[in-house]
Amino acid sequence: MHPDELKQWILNHLNCDYIEVSGDGRHFDAVIVSDKFLGLNTLKRQQCVYACLGDKISSGEVHALTMKTLTNNEWQKK
Repeated sequence: MHPDELKQWILNHLNCDYIEVSGDGRHFDAVIVSDKFLGLNTLKRQQCVYACLGDKISSGEVHALTMKTLTNNEWQKK
């Protein structure tokens, strides 16, 4: 899977204000900014993203995903 495909998949399932995905086809890094993360801890935020990916993780199509999940306010402070 190309990083742009993964990015689009996440965008199709999660309302993001900013997303950046890089990777080698199986291992990916992502920065995801969404107010859907408001009030959620890091684990819950990551679970939201993993829920978007469905079978892509369990099938091995996406082997690993390292992510930073931020709200708009957190993103603006960086």
